[in-house]
Amino acid sequence: MSECGEYDNEGFALCVLHLLDRQSWGCVPSKKDQGRFVHFTLIINLSVLSPLCRKELYIYIYNNSWSTNMDPRNLEKQSEPEEPRYLDFPHIEHGATRDGQPILNRYSSTLTKGHDFPGAKAMLYAAGVPDEKTLQTAPHVGIASVWWEGNPCNNHLLDLGKVVKDALTKQGMLAWQYSTPGVSDGITMGGEGMRFSLQSRELIADNIETVTCAQFHDACVTIPGCDKNMPACVMAMARHNRPSLMIYGGSIMPGYSKLLQKPINITTCFEAHGAYNFDTLTNPLDSSHTKDEILTDIEKNACPGAGACGVSFIDEESLDTLLIHLIGNVYSEQFGDRH
Repeated sequence: MSECGEYDNEGFALCVLHLLDRQSWGCVPSKKDQGRFVHFTLIINLSVLSPLCRKELYIYIYNNSWSTNMDPRNLEKQSEPEEPRYLDFPHIEHGATRDGQPILNRYSSTLTKGHDFPGAKAMLYAAGVPDEKTLQTAPHVGIASVWWEGNPCNNHLLDLGKVVKDALTKQGMLAWQYSTPGVSDGITMGGEGMRFSLQSRELIADNIETVTCAQFHDACVTIPGCDKNMPACVMAMARHNRPSLMIYGGSIMPGYSKLLQKPINITTCFEAHGAYNFDTLTNPLDSSHTKDEILTDIEKNACPGAGACGVSFIDEESLDTLLIHLIGNVYSEQFGDRH
């Protein structure tokens, strides 16, 4: 730790090592840092330590803490300059077999084999794993429903996810449901909420990537609905690179206007709104209806139930999604499981 002395926070790393040796998380005995907890001081002060000093500190923590099952290569990467990088996830190689059958729990076996992660196994039993054989051999499949209430494009996806979970369970897999955030383009259209639509792709992709990788899932099933959901799911699949399937939540049925006596959909609302603002919204079948009555009828009947909007707001995203699937299938056939 010789390089630490050139910084004005000299001796800090040694204090940390001393406290780690004692397995104590009390306050750092320093005039500057009186009253701060070690984990808080670590966050504040690591930035002033030299790269070599930080690396030695990380290695010490790795060698002397209870968390000794982390891959040391990932720990070393933490001390490298910040740049795009990928973690190495330990897993059983593609093509390996068990009792003559392909091994499907290639990633989750990191947690479930032996007794390297007893806490993780205890938590998995509590989450619903029925027995040790299932824990040791069944693949863990995440089911990511882009579900939330308040939007017809997505409010049915939780139930659809339950159907998928039931099917996977019957095939002897451990299926874990979770949801992601999302934004309704139809609801936010034309307002400040639309500022959050495009960035929701990143939030959804981050969510799925995080759960898949953190939980050591072996595969992933995503169930999107609204516009940005689909490319977000594909983005996540490309990141975690596990066997994945995207199931579209389905489109909404068309509505029907009793006043206008014709099928309508969400686009009718936007078109009618323009006519309403220019005072040209009329009913050709009955001129006695006011523009407010007509627009109210359209608002009430354009979306009759659950399902994604009957319009593609961004065709390019849907095309990108299909193109990525096509490329992914060709790539998988040629290169298999290699990154």
